[in-house]
Amino acid sequence: LQSGIEWWNENGAGVQAKIVCDRTSVTYAPSDLVFYTNTNVDTSANNSEGDITERLRIDSVGQVLPGADDAQNLGSSTKRWKNIYAADMHFSNEGKTNDVDGTWGDWTLQEGEDSVFMINNRTGKRYAITMKEVN
Repeated sequence: LQSGIEWWNENGAGVQAKIVCDRTSVTYAPSDLVFYTNTNVDTSANNSEGDITERLRIDSVGQVLPGADDAQNLGSSTKRWKNIYAADMHFSNEGKTNDVDGTWGDWTLQEGEDSVFMINNRTGKRYAITMKEVN
């Protein structure tokens, strides 16, 4: 079941974007908040939605998720986030390969009191990042 808001093309031909509350049943089940945009608006005035695509989801437990796996950026080279605050950072390019050696990795970056650590989630090996104090 979905309820929400839609923005239509000015001539009424096709949804430009929509935000919906998406739940799987009529009971008071947890709901996701889903944001869609249209990449191919049908301008033929037949009220078709065209190519309406999920872009962002806030799920029922508060996780903010991209609309598809490995398809969207957080910010850009000209629209950067000022700061990103995180407990741990997880990195994985599983299903792809990197430009350096053609392999893929799965790592976690963690901070300690006096060191920063990288954990290889594929091998279980742990590394301390060597840092030099600067004035």
